[in-house]
Amino acid sequence: GQDRIGQLQRRFAGLMKRCLTALVPAEALHHARRAEEALSSRTDYKIPTFQVLAKLMKNPFSVRLIAGCADWVTRYPARLVTFYLQQAMRHQGGIITDAAHTITALPDSKTLLVMLETEIWPGSVEMYGWDVVSMFPSLDQALTLTTLEEHLPHHLPLLGDDGCRLLVGVVKAMFAAALTEHGGLVYRQCQGLPMGNPASPAIAGFVLQVLERQVIAQWQDEGRWPAGSVYRRYADDIIFFWTGNCGDAHGLMEQLSKRWRLGVAFLGRGASHVFLDLSLFKGPRFQRSRRLDAVHFEKPGQQMKYIHATSMHRRSDHRGWIAAEARRMVRNCTYLPDYLSFLESFQKRLAERGYPAQFVKSALRSVRYVDRIAYLNHTAASRPFVDRAFLALPYHSLLDHSPFLALLRQEVSERGLRKPLVVAWRKAGTLGHVLRRLSAYTPLLQGLALEDFVEDSGDEPDAGGEQQMLE
Repeated sequence: GQDRIGQLQRRFAGLMKRCLTALVPAEALHHARRAEEALSSRTDYKIPTFQVLAKLMKNPFSVRLIAGCADWVTRYPARLVTFYLQQAMRHQGGIITDAAHTITALPDSKTLLVMLETEIWPGSVEMYGWDVVSMFPSLDQALTLTTLEEHLPHHLPLLGDDGCRLLVGVVKAMFAAALTEHGGLVYRQCQGLPMGNPASPAIAGFVLQVLERQVIAQWQDEGRWPAGSVYRRYADDIIFFWTGNCGDAHGLMEQLSKRWRLGVAFLGRGASHVFLDLSLFKGPRFQRSRRLDAVHFEKPGQQMKYIHATSMHRRSDHRGWIAAEARRMVRNCTYLPDYLSFLESFQKRLAERGYPAQFVKSALRSVRYVDRIAYLNHTAASRPFVDRAFLALPYHSLLDHSPFLALLRQEVSERGLRKPLVVAWRKAGTLGHVLRRLSAYTPLLQGLALEDFVEDSGDEPDAGGEQQMLE
């Protein structure tokens, strides 16, 4: 196991050195530089442990197997791959020249709602839903690598053929590094994308997008695509707005399934359908103007484990996520009464998590239903990448940090820095972080006692000795 790990680490380090001379732009070079520095200097690699975790957020009775196949050796190369594949998915590439309405690169619920506000549908339109079965563990590795090799140069022309081959080499190395430990034995994941790897969603998204565009383009060329039909996929959730017959919809999905080499499960068809956090239906607006309606959707029995009011987050953080959740409800609800109903239940859940009513009211003051169209059309302004220096500091809501920040600004202005400095507040660790730190020190602490750190004077250990032990 350790010999294999050393080989993989040296392989990644060599790939990252090559990336430093072959890849653009600055943000990609930043990821490659961080990766090369970490891989060249660190030797404390520990194989991730296979775990079984309960899905408490959705259903406490079901469990999910998690093979943690990614650690710091693959973390930085994964960020590099994710950066480029996201650029590739945004690059339309002309595979379907007339497909502005047929598919979209990143079809989240917000972009879908923007389309629903303007799209006029035929009266015969129906909604079909499918789910890709076990997408990440089942996606064929050979198909993945072949698709990347063939289509990356087309979608990333700035990289060139050599840069794209280098990027595929990084993905191959990540497949080889998908290791996990269980019961004293080391296993390598041979099927599907590496579990726990940050780049796996981007890899799957790119491969499925390329293959589905080929199938849809073929249907359009053959004149089999019904006029006015729309296809949307977000990760493994699929929805058709279909104006043709039922047999053609199932035939298209069967062809996509064969092309992906993945199984699909049919969820249903009709005048309404649930997609992501939306419940779409033919409501009063459809009868008037042939536009579909939407309402916010929450899974039955889903436990809303919001951050508790007494957490160590800043008060501005609490206000921010409460307002953001309310704005999401505004966007998702076509009609005001639906939004008010969800807002009332949201405020009750906040009260159960310890939030005072006055604080919730102040956090929601900026959220207005009349601004729904503005929320839908709002896009974050793109900012140029800047290589910053980060200073992580502990944060506590009861301490005044302003004196320290003033001193820090004075020191920075006097000494001067080559990079912009960003102060990042390090918040309280999660239970998982605490347990991992404890497990690393447990073997050491089991053989030690408090008496080992103080003089044997017959007296009770004093506060100084106790502090010495803790340090």
